[in-house]
Amino acid sequence: MLLAAVVVTHPALPLAECLHQAIRTVRDLHDGDCDSGHRASPTSTVIAVRTKADALEYLVPHQTTFALLPTGGVGSC
Repeated sequence: MLLAAVVVTHPALPLAECLHQAIRTVRDLHDGDCDSGHRASPTSTVIAVRTKADALEYLVPHQTTFALLPTGGVGSC
């Protein structure tokens, strides 16, 4: 949810920077409560996609799968 808020409020920022800001916000929200450096800390993954004019911008970190289908469906390739 925080990533979406950054993407919407800062449309000119690259998605990687939006993710960086969202991660920093989450880290700050848990400062003093969680040891984010501990290997057993909670983790997550994210995929971000947005359209800009005639381009598709996407952010797919490692170990995450993203499938893009043509507009006509699977059989239209």
